[in-house]
Amino acid sequence: MRSTNSTHSGVALSDKIGNANITVVNRLCRSDGVLFRPERPATAMDSTFLASSGPKGEMWHTYSSDGQQSTFVEYVMITNLTEPYLFSWNELSNTEEDDNPIRI
Repeated sequence: MRSTNSTHSGVALSDKIGNANITVVNRLCRSDGVLFRPERPATAMDSTFLASSGPKGEMWHTYSSDGQQSTFVEYVMITNLTEPYLFSWNELSNTEEDDNPIRI
């Protein structure tokens, strides 16, 4: 969570030279060394507005991709849940296909 937050803000990845975890930093970078950053502001997902079947809390989403758009990174933030929710990756693309839902 801290590493993701640092790529979306003015906070640095490390407080001291040589103190960064290179494995974590590399997961946050494109192959050319540029940090992944959202391509648009995070917005509430459609599921948030479905009173009967949506989450009892907030779901936000944004994404980023490499320069060739061959790799996509999805950012999903779910907060303030008051009961369990079955999250489906299809909610990101609004598809009808079956997938592997994740209970949160």
